[in-house]
Order: sequence, then structure tokens, then C-alpha cells
Amino acid sequence: EGPFMAVNISSSDADEPSVESIDIDRRGVIRAGAIAAAGVSALALPTALAAASGPGIGIEGDGEEEDEDEVFEVTGGDQVVPIGASTFHAFASSGTLVVTGGSIAIDYLIVGGGGGGAAGVIVAGDDGGLVPGGGGGGAEVVVSSMPTTLGPGSYMVTVGAGGAPGDFDGDTDGGGGDGASSSLQLPSPRGTVTAAGGKGAPTVVPEDGDPSPGAGGASGNGEAGGAGDENGEAAGGGGGAGGAGSPGDDDAGGQGGLGVTVENFLPDPLLFGAGGGGAGSSTGGLGGPSTVEGTSSGGNGASSSSFASSPSDFGSGGGGGSVFVDTVEEELIPRPASPGASGYVLIKYETP
Repeated sequence: EGPFMAVNISSSDADEPSVESIDIDRRGVIRAGAIAAAGVSALALPTALAAASGPGIGIEGDGEEEDEDEVFEVTGGDQVVPIGASTFHAFASSGTLVVTGGSIAIDYLIVGGGGGGAAGVIVAGDDGGLVPGGGGGGAEVVVSSMPTTLGPGSYMVTVGAGGAPGDFDGDTDGGGGDGASSSLQLPSPRGTVTAAGGKGAPTVVPEDGDPSPGAGGASGNGEAGGAGDENGEAAGGGGGAGGAGSPGDDDAGGQGGLGVTVENFLPDPLLFGAGGGGAGSSTGGLGGPSTVEGTSSGGNGASSSSFASSPSDFGSGGGGGSVFVDTVEEELIPRPASPGASGYVLIKYETP
């Protein structure tokens, strides 16, 4: 075993997907805050962290904590939150963690950016028709398996952006963009630890112009996206960090793959890296679930009568796009795909 591991959780029953939570001592967990309507902006610290704060514990917006009795000082991050005996530095955007005055032992959680959903398209010709886009893949999730010591110095933190949704221009399909990797620089010999971004859903129409069923994008840790239905009317869901995406079925888009649940770092177990749902001509696929009976975590796929939704957890894939055919006005109205959610990096250490 190495000093970190990739968390992998899979479903044991295809008909009733389940999330097997991994209980990891001294690990990290985080989820997305607000998702902008036009995409994923720099996300705020989750309300779960703020809600866990007790009397006298606040959030310092400048990313600094000061105490004359401390033997070290740590700065950096979009927000810093002391909770109980621990302090969290949360990075919703790239930055630098700076340690001065001594050494600290940290634990970390790194989430890449989710892949974007592919756009739907209408293809002319005898073999053409409505071809919905697949859901984006969820990002890889990496957590430390033991504390890592940081001496005085500056450590680069990179937060990966979510993949852009595919563009719709009337006769071709742009596949969803890949999510970018997130990383944390650690001292030698460890070096930089990276969580890969989810893959964007591939293009529906290849270079030869023949339409193919829209498949979902793979997750950053290699879980496959679901295949599109052979009739071309339902796309597959994106693979999640915890399981493969479901295939499209007849006219219903496939569900996104499961994300990863990590426990015992914050008060509540939360999820990252679910796959986005594939679009369908009748019904869009749901994004990967955040709990067995819970709401979607990845973006939902579009249909001819509904829009794709944005993902609600860090590192989750975007929903696939579709097209509405207005027979009265004789025009095509796109139902755009949604982008992947951005990545996140969380660093934790014991408050002196």
C-alpha cells in the first residue's frame, strides 16, 4: 500500500444500484455548493462545513489563521474553517498552501473536474434522425491513506475545471470537453498527487457522417460510459468514479454511474464524481445518484421536452443534450448539454 489510494465503489445490483460507503479514518469529504445556471463557477465552501461550526468557530475569508501561541502558520485556500480539533483549507480554485514556522501533518482529498455532456443532433438522410448526446464522465477521487508531513514552504494546489458541454450547430455534434485534473504538490519523494478529470461524452457523428448511438464519457479512474441504444434514440450515461454508466434503452437515456462516498472526515458522508445522464428522445437519463434513494448528483440528460440539468456535486459529469423538433414552426430547438462540475481540493490538519 502506498501513502494514498483511489477510492473505488461499485454497484452490486444493476436493477437496484447501491452505494457502498468506504469508511476511512482521517480522510476528506466535500460536496458542491451552488451551481451556476450557465455552468459551474468557483464554488463556495459547502454548507455542511459551516453548519458543523460550533460557538466561536468562524470562516476566515482571507485564508489566514493567526495565533501568537502557534508554532506554525498555514495560509492559502479560498476559505479556512476550524471544526473541533481540526482545521480545513478548502480550494475551489487553484492556489498555494504556505507553511511557515514549523512542520505539519496533513490529510488531503483531491477531486478532478467532471466531463461535459455531448450535444444532441439531427442528422439528415435515410439513416439519420434525432441522435441524443451522452452524459459526461465523473472525475477521479483521491484521498490520503496516511498523514503527510509538510515542512516550511509553498505547495502548489491545482483545481481542475469541469469540461465544457458539446456545441450544437444544426448538423454536427461537438462532444463534451474533458474535465481537467486536480493536483497537490507534496515534498520529495512523493511529488505531485493527481486526480484525473472525467472524460467528455464523445461526438455522436463521426468524420464519415454516419450517426452512431451516443455513448457516455468514461470516468477519470476508468469506469466506462454506457453505450447508446442501437436505434440511436437514447444515449448512454457517463461513467462515475464508483461504477460504469448505464446504456440507453429504447427512447430513454442511460443513468450516470455511481459516484464515490467518503466518510469520517467531515460530520456527514458526502459524494463526488458521479456520471452525467444520457439524453433520450422521450426521457433523459438521471445523473448518477448521490444516495440509493436520493436525488441525482450528476447532471440529468435532456429529452425532446426537457433540458439537461447541471451536476450538483464536485467532479460530477454533465448531462447529455437533445433536440426538440417544432413541427408547427418547422425548426429545430436545441436542448443544450450541461458542463461538468469543477474539481476541489481539501486539506486538513490538527489545530494546534
